[in-house]
Order: sequence, then structure tokens, then C-alpha cells
Amino acid sequence: MTYFELRLFRADGTCFRVDEFRKHADAKTHFDKAVDQTVSFHKLVSDEPQVSNVIAHQVQLVERNDAMTWLTEHNNWAAS
Repeated sequence: MTYFELRLFRADGTCFRVDEFRKHADAKTHFDKAVDQTVSFHKLVSDEPQVSNVIAHQVQLVERNDAMTWLTEHNNWAAS
């Protein structure tokens, strides 16, 4: 089964939060929920740039399978 991870990184490169989107009926719903959450982080950082130092220096949305294989990187944003 395919699922999506939204991963947040600190400026030093350490991952401090991973949200998994896998409890929905189909892969499209997983993806839609993950994208909605990713967009929310992007909007928050664009509205309040200083929060990138607090909540996330890098936001990454990846697709994986149950074997934990990295299938696709859908989005990778880093603060400038």
C-alpha cells in the first residue's frame, strides 16, 4: 500500500516531525490530505516568514510503500 509522509526538518537537517497519511480509503485521498497539510505549512511560512525558524526549515512530502521504500518526492521546500 502506498502512503504519504509530510516531513519537517530543522535548519541543522534533523527531521523532527513526520505525519503519515494512510488511514483513508484510497491513495488519492491520502495524497489530497497530505497536499492540504503541505499547503498549510507553505501558507503559514509565507504569511509569517520568521516561523520557519520555529516550525520548519524544510518541508518535504514523500510517497512511500509499506516496505518503507521511497517512491517519489512530491514536494521539497526549504527556507531561504
